[in-house]
Amino acid sequence: MKKVLSMLLAVIMLSSAFTMIVSAETITANPTTSMVLIDGVEKSFEAYNINDNNYFKLRDIAYCLSATDKKFAIDWQAETNTAFLETDKEYTPVGGELVIGSDFVSKNAVLSNTNIVLNGKQVQAKAYLIDGNNYFKLRDLGTVLSFSVEWEQETQTVVVNTNIEEQKTSENENNTFVGRSVGGSVYTTFNRVSNYGMVSAVQQFNYKNEGIGYAYSENGKLYVILPDSELTITMSYPLLGDVLSDDNGNIYIVWGQENRTDNQEVNTMFVSKYTSNGILVKTVGSPGKTKMPNGGTQKPFSFGNCRSIIHDNILTVYYSHKMYNGHQSSARLQVDINSMEILPVSVDEMWFVPYSSHSFNQDVIWSNKINQLVYADHGDAYDRGIQISYDSGAKYVPFHFYLPSNASYNMNIVNETFARLGGIVETSKGLIIVGTSARTLGEEAKNEGQDLFVQLYKLEDSRFPENLKEMAIGGEIRTGVTSFDIHDTNDSGVESVTDYGVHWLTDINEENPDYTIYQPQVIQVNDKVIVLYVKGIREKQEIASVKYKYYYQILSADAEILQGETEIECPLNAMEQPIYVNGKVQWVYAYNGKIGLGTIEIK
Repeated sequence: MKKVLSMLLAVIMLSSAFTMIVSAETITANPTTSMVLIDGVEKSFEAYNINDNNYFKLRDIAYCLSATDKKFAIDWQAETNTAFLETDKEYTPVGGELVIGSDFVSKNAVLSNTNIVLNGKQVQAKAYLIDGNNYFKLRDLGTVLSFSVEWEQETQTVVVNTNIEEQKTSENENNTFVGRSVGGSVYTTFNRVSNYGMVSAVQQFNYKNEGIGYAYSENGKLYVILPDSELTITMSYPLLGDVLSDDNGNIYIVWGQENRTDNQEVNTMFVSKYTSNGILVKTVGSPGKTKMPNGGTQKPFSFGNCRSIIHDNILTVYYSHKMYNGHQSSARLQVDINSMEILPVSVDEMWFVPYSSHSFNQDVIWSNKINQLVYADHGDAYDRGIQISYDSGAKYVPFHFYLPSNASYNMNIVNETFARLGGIVETSKGLIIVGTSARTLGEEAKNEGQDLFVQLYKLEDSRFPENLKEMAIGGEIRTGVTSFDIHDTNDSGVESVTDYGVHWLTDINEENPDYTIYQPQVIQVNDKVIVLYVKGIREKQEIASVKYKYYYQILSADAEILQGETEIECPLNAMEQPIYVNGKVQWVYAYNGKIGLGTIEIK
């Protein structure tokens, strides 16, 4: 009997030991390499990725949200292994928040049995124990604490937004959700606080002057929503650049793929033509070559955007790309939409405009004044500034960006331009350039917020305009200094530069020196110019309360203000230019799992 009991006890002990081993099964946690934006501001964390989900320390999240409406306090009770959270309460730092240790490497993780009690009620949030610290699944924290967590595939960025309720209450007659729910793969389309653009998660276009059309990709499908119908198209290529339509209602999809081989003849850029009822007409592809040695398109839409235009049956795609030489620039692709053939590019044209090294924003329009395409680039290398170029070969830089001496090709220095290109339009008076910038062209730009500005320039078809002063119309003169050598290692100094025709539309330092202007956009309407933008608190400390508001102004053809700063009650689609159709300026944006429609009535 004793022998039987002993054997039974051994079985029980083995069973218990097995249960303990299972509950403490280890799994590999890898350091999260993704960029993290909280309300548009980049933050650095010692966070880990486990099974394609990101896990963060609870106190790090509380610390970063302490200046937002989603702030919460933490009371830790070790005896019950419970974290008591209370929302709308000040978080008290305990030290060590946001510290990244020297041993931030892959580690073993085990499931944690820590309890979470929020406002007196227990909630579920998956956590792992790593080196004695609890790391919680970020999406679970977002669910219980009411902030959104989204993933930007193109830029490998985790995007956290805390102003969910504020946006939900902004639904009104002209700015409403269009009733379509989207998944987390369709990331937020506004509040991107950076100097470089990107391809929007929601593409928008004027559909036969009947209304606004839009498109987004989700779960391997591209959904194209037209005023009276919608199409579902399989994503033939993973990288979406642009979606637009012609006067007959045909849909054109600009998309691409990354080439990870050494064969530079592989097609990475594609344009597909579909009928209005979703029948594929033809797809054409190109390796996307440029003038630079090894300058083909290795990865389309890399750290920049994609602008497309159809004129006289030619589709022009002006886009950013990573080249095989490892550098980034702008590139152009043109397709005859009748034959669906790519227009050939000669060797001479590869060394021709348009081209901008390190171009992180692009735009292209058709000029009726000079009967050719006009291109705009935001470049941080060569040329460093806003570059305007024509098909004919003309190229000039009307607005410069500050670069300190001795940059040494340090991208943390070179990529910071203290400005952002918004776009270009043509009025009866000339070319309107829209952007934001620090007013100072020099070292003080580092400490300034960005103001909204426009420039008005005569459109003249001269190959290399030399007298920009005579081309500029109205405005102010902006003088300062900058280096032009991003490789400078000898502290070679800076040069004097002058920008002409600058019309400042805001005065941030006068209004509030902690503010700045983000995401400038522009559209031309009946010889008027509508400029849209985002205003928020810029980060001056480790923790910043970033609250955004959205505005527009209306300018005359010669850049005079007709209607001053007017608030918009919904977010912008900050990566797309708005659409003018049926007397309305409209745009489509994504936020918190919904797609919204913004509208401004223009009289």
